[in-house]
Amino acid sequence: WEDRHLDYEKYSRVINQVNEIARTKAKKANERINRSRSDHEYKIGERVLVEKESRSKSDPIYDGPFSIIEIYREGNMVKMEDSKKEITRNIKKIKPFFTE
Repeated sequence: WEDRHLDYEKYSRVINQVNEIARTKAKKANERINRSRSDHEYKIGERVLVEKESRSKSDPIYDGPFSIIEIYREGNMVKMEDSKKEITRNIKKIKPFFTE
């Protein structure tokens, strides 16, 4: 019973090792996924869909299409408009609109 602090130290060391292994595996998985990913370069006038900020389960995920009218903050923010409104969103919340 006097040596219980040794058990805690061993437990703490094992937990740290497990966490390090998990971080390493997550980093490798992320690198593997990003290897084939290419960022889309948006241009003024291009049509995009915008992810809705709040919606119910049965509502569509994206709104649009919108036309890009301005790109700023080193390409991280985009100002768009449609016939009714003008909005600004982070580049992560939009995707290209393709017509068939």
